[in-house]
Amino acid sequence: MLFFSSSLIHQNSFTPDKEKERKQAIVSHSAYIQKDRVEIELPHGYMPESLHEKIDIQTDFGNYKVSYEISGNQLIYIRLYDKKP
Repeated sequence: MLFFSSSLIHQNSFTPDKEKERKQAIVSHSAYIQKDRVEIELPHGYMPESLHEKIDIQTDFGNYKVSYEISGNQLIYIRLYDKKP
């Protein structure tokens, strides 16, 4: 059995504190786009039992999309993170 964890590919070390009611607006002065495409060649005879569902989140802060595909003997992981200013 082979496990693949996409969280190992791209990790963010900063997580803001959770607040029940914010007293100040969140302001970001920078924008950026991160695109990842990772192709993993699966060993002969290995096929996934299941793949994660696609993720597509669109908010005022930006967009986040993740998808997984199988093409031949390759597992393809695609991620787009589009952060708005």
